[in-house]
Amino acid sequence: MLHRILVPTDGSPESDKALHLAQKIAKAQAAEILLVRVGERPVWPELAEDGGLPPDVYDQILTQIEQDAQADLTRLSGQIQADGIAVSALLLWGSPTGALLDCVDQEHPDLVAMTTHGRSGLERFALGSVTDRMVREGSAPVLV
Repeated sequence: MLHRILVPTDGSPESDKALHLAQKIAKAQAAEILLVRVGERPVWPELAEDGGLPPDVYDQILTQIEQDAQADLTRLSGQIQADGIAVSALLLWGSPTGALLDCVDQEHPDLVAMTTHGRSGLERFALGSVTDRMVREGSAPVLV
């Protein structure tokens, strides 16, 4: 029996596909869904005269990223609750893979449900796939 399903979301329609499946499983198992969004702090090219982005502009960008992510988590949580499923949400910061692996270790979900974005070729070789690493290195089963 499943009690908690972790669903990473990045706000894309692709990640919503995993959420729909997780909702069906959660409803059948009376399980809770834990939505997780990982925000990455952007690295910006040199834009200011002194060779960097002005701190106030960078702070505004980070604030906007956080507000957008929180709004998306709130929207998704509302949809899940409307379906009669218990839900909680976390906004984490860092690299997606590292933050998700740490979250799995701390939250101990019974299942992780996620999609893969189909990265291929050199990009996949150089960067790896978040989903691949979750399957190989995570401590919970992953439904892809």
